[in-house]
Amino acid sequence: MIFNEVSIEEWLENSLPTITCNERFTLQGAIAIPGVYPQTKALTGAHKENLVLGKENGLQIHIDSEKIHLGSADANEALAIASKVKKEFDKFRAVYNVHVHPAPHGSPTASQIGPVSDIASQSVVAK
Repeated sequence: MIFNEVSIEEWLENSLPTITCNERFTLQGAIAIPGVYPQTKALTGAHKENLVLGKENGLQIHIDSEKIHLGSADANEALAIASKVKKEFDKFRAVYNVHVHPAPHGSPTASQIGPVSDIASQSVVAK
């Protein structure tokens, strides 16, 4: 943490060039700088271009100039939006369920596909 001599809130909210606070070195003037490590614990595999969230040797989210990659920088399989997948499957199901084949012994046969269960991810969401 860095503690400013005076609160910078007035400056943050109003972009005023001067600060008129009389209090000194309070929490209101504190700034956190995340990600600062001693040289002895520096990241060894930091990505050169992507913004990365996650653990050094674990799952990561990589954000580059075009895409968000879940799991690692190498992730390249497109994800589908569950509601759109269900909508397309319901269209297929509607056509399939009215399709009938003639039976060899007189009465036609029809196969039915039941309703689709919830296929949505509970942990990863998108818009």
